[in-house]
Amino acid sequence: GIHQPVNLLTRKPSNCQLIIVTLPDSLSRTTPPLIAIMVAMLQFVLDLLFPIHCAGCRSLGNHICKKCFSQLRHELRHTCIVCRKANILGVTHRACKKRYGVDAHISILHYNPILKRVLSSVKYHGARDAYAALLWALQPALKKALERWSECGLIQKDCVICPIPLHPKRQKARGFNQSEDLARVLANITGLEVHNLLLRSTNTAQLARMPHDGSRRQHIKHAFSPTQSQRSRAVSTVILIDDVVTTGATVEEASRTLKQSGNATHVYVLS
Repeated sequence: GIHQPVNLLTRKPSNCQLIIVTLPDSLSRTTPPLIAIMVAMLQFVLDLLFPIHCAGCRSLGNHICKKCFSQLRHELRHTCIVCRKANILGVTHRACKKRYGVDAHISILHYNPILKRVLSSVKYHGARDAYAALLWALQPALKKALERWSECGLIQKDCVICPIPLHPKRQKARGFNQSEDLARVLANITGLEVHNLLLRSTNTAQLARMPHDGSRRQHIKHAFSPTQSQRSRAVSTVILIDDVVTTGATVEEASRTLKQSGNATHVYVLS
């Protein structure tokens, strides 16, 4: 299994407030071996009080257990976002391409039942540790995806990363935006900047719980607007980040907003 690769002194258990333990100055000057022992003891106590459950199967021990992680299919899926048929580098087929539509899309993981349960735990049950562990494990695949686009000249010098935003009310309730977490990991890998080019101007219903038909596209229509500070700043290429792409309705609407407002000429989606 995999644990979250972050500070062990911070833990956010479900339905509990964030616990932050600050070491006193006297301890911070203690020899490193003793500090390591103290941290290990603190970790042991936290594990007893707030045991770690797998986000996929709820077994004890890891944020994502070995069995569930082995069922996450790591693959760079190169398919047209419109017709879902294979195409090199995920470039949208010319016959499928819309004027303001997505230019290419690469998916890192196959959206199978295990991944669906993990992401559901992240979004609706606050299992952010599991998401951090998942992103940490996926760094090589993320780097590989960007390298393929770069080698083929799709990534320009002024390329920026833009996460799909949540509506402020939903982000406040959830406490974080999983697409922003993914965007920051990608920025650390590539050195590209993260720009919040979009606002979620409409608090739409959760699309994941809507049928996979035209109602999703109609529901998400005009849900985004360009951020005020970016209205006059155009970039050539935007890498749009979303945690999950199913029908493509959300990223297509975000692409339309970016291109119509003049904030981008090319939009590539990574999910």
